[in-house]
Amino acid sequence: MNHVAEERNKQLQSTDSRYVNIAERYIETIVPRDQTYIIEKALEVFKKNNPGKMKWEDFEFPTVGYSNLHELVMDVTIQRFSDIEHLAGIIKRFDPCQFNPIKVWKEPVTGKIVAWEGQHTSLAVHIIFHLLMGMPLEEIIIPIIIYPIKNRAQARQVFINDNTTNRKSFESVDVLIQHVMGVRTDGNITDPIWILNERKQQELEKAGMFFTSETFGDTAENGALSNMTEFFDKSEFGLKYAEAFCKYFTKICQAKRPVASAEVWLIFNYLKQCYAENIVVDDAYIDAFCKSLNVAFNNNFKPEMLINHATDSYRRWWTDISGFDDLRSSPGGNTADGKKFRATTFLIAQIAKNMPKNFAVPQKYHFHWNGKVPVEDLFPRPF
Repeated sequence: MNHVAEERNKQLQSTDSRYVNIAERYIETIVPRDQTYIIEKALEVFKKNNPGKMKWEDFEFPTVGYSNLHELVMDVTIQRFSDIEHLAGIIKRFDPCQFNPIKVWKEPVTGKIVAWEGQHTSLAVHIIFHLLMGMPLEEIIIPIIIYPIKNRAQARQVFINDNTTNRKSFESVDVLIQHVMGVRTDGNITDPIWILNERKQQELEKAGMFFTSETFGDTAENGALSNMTEFFDKSEFGLKYAEAFCKYFTKICQAKRPVASAEVWLIFNYLKQCYAENIVVDDAYIDAFCKSLNVAFNNNFKPEMLINHATDSYRRWWTDISGFDDLRSSPGGNTADGKKFRATTFLIAQIAKNMPKNFAVPQKYHFHWNGKVPVEDLFPRPF
């Protein structure tokens, strides 16, 4: 049983909200990974940056308020250049539930309410409610957050930090978690991408696998899928690819290793060609091509080894016919796509070597090698 995968997937099993208080969330975040040392180091830095400050009253925090749009001004020397496409997007998707309060400071000399963040939101409100609906600017009241900033230099530094070091953007894994939990807990989800990704998560769970990223520190665990580009692709690779891959991964290694970084695109490209040639990819077929690979690799298939060897084999062929030991001048070049073409061609030949005769392999996908990978280059290689 893959305990890490089981624990990670269990976090996605809720069918209703689960509320915890801040103390409980602290324990959930810190204790399981035994990473209190990270917080201890952070607190040491905090103390150095805030000497003598040891109670709440020693700090001045932002306050919440309101301003009419007429009184609000912007320091254009701090704001980033306005972006018409970004502005248009805010107008198209305008939703009060997603309204971000304008971040401001009070200029000490003039008393002006100066926005240092939120110009596009302010412009959208101006266009919709003043220009479109005809409301006077004085009657348009917007929420603001007033920061205890003392001067322009501090405002600029806060603006920079707010858009860089202080902001953690969503990673792909964060979006996927929201899709899965949205389908499972929110109800009435109709977005086809959310529904598709939740179904792919079901396939991972059945296979003892889990999606993750470097952020969680578990990419080396058995069953970990950290390169999710193709697996959760929303256009080219549908559910049948995810179902087939998870069955493949169970057969090839019983999910007793992490998914290799290039493994998904390698197997997906093979499956894509099978589907293009109307080859039936059922459980028996997956079992057969996994057995073929395990025979060749002595039950220890290593996708990176095959991919790298495919490049070496292709380079030898290219050198023989062209006299150049440089793939940049070869068909496909020394590019990521060229690498994928070569690896897929090699994988097809490799599977065919030990595939039972009653199972077909793709015949219409050959990236040069004069249409055939040299038999002596296939695994297991002679020594």
